[in-house]
Amino acid sequence: MSETMKAYVLEEFDAPARIVEVAVPSPGPGQVRVRVRTSSVNPVDSAVVRGFFRAMMEYRLPAIQGRDFAGTVDSVGANVTAFAPGDEVFGMVKRDYIGDGTFAEFIVVDADRFVAHRPDAVDIASAGALGLAGVTALQCVDALGLEAGDSVFINGATGGVGLLATQIAAARGLHVIATARPGAQDEYVRELGAEETIDRTSDDVPSAIRHLHPDGVDGVIDLISRGEAFTAIAASAHERGIAVSTLSAAPAGPSEGARLVNIHSESDPALLAQVADLVASGVVRVPIVASYPFDRIDEAFAALATGPNGKIGLLVGD
Repeated sequence: MSETMKAYVLEEFDAPARIVEVAVPSPGPGQVRVRVRTSSVNPVDSAVVRGFFRAMMEYRLPAIQGRDFAGTVDSVGANVTAFAPGDEVFGMVKRDYIGDGTFAEFIVVDADRFVAHRPDAVDIASAGALGLAGVTALQCVDALGLEAGDSVFINGATGGVGLLATQIAAARGLHVIATARPGAQDEYVRELGAEETIDRTSDDVPSAIRHLHPDGVDGVIDLISRGEAFTAIAASAHERGIAVSTLSAAPAGPSEGARLVNIHSESDPALLAQVADLVASGVVRVPIVASYPFDRIDEAFAALATGPNGKIGLLVGD
């Protein structure tokens, strides 16, 4: 095996990330090395590459980018019993620093974090686009604590997380109201389980949802709003309801009316296994709209910037 590999690396803040040759990492005790075959680009990846989090997190430059991955275990370190070379796996890497990411031909991860076995019924492309979006969607729906028949409004329903959350919520018997553009986008979210839709281009989405549900909905999942915009969307929930934000828009401390909660994605093998089971059973499908070869990763980010109705995949290796 070559001692070097291709990786998408941010070398300095004043220059764009690019594919370069770096050393292949070696697994230490309790770690596995994975030959990455597929991945995907996420909005958070775009922000990280632009240095958005440099005031909040350590960037270990030169920093390999990326969070999602699927591939084959290549080697294992000492004391690893849950995985063996040849195992098909997938996952999502979320560290307390920026670097050692998944946009690379090989990655090393702790065997008890970030990684889970890929079921045979989950294809490699879907697995590579499932980790971050799937876990986030599952956490959002779980946080609501709703029961079959309850209503949930999903704002930002046509992105990767939103489309997965729509399917998970519908599978649990929730009445899903989703934002979408009229036409094909509206038809798509209804196909995935939404029972009602709100025109996402409306100048006043909160009024539109209140018109449909004047007494308020039971839960809100807001994937796109910040500040006062989130407060207005959260007010769509009745006073006993709950509204969750994935953009840290929920203020600290108690609030009047609905309970407001921030959701921060967690790379938990148990959550990864849950979302994989949903896909394997056919309850959920991963909405990949396009896939790009690794050497065209910048085109993948450009496609992501257009706001696609789903996930943008990456084909990293054989």
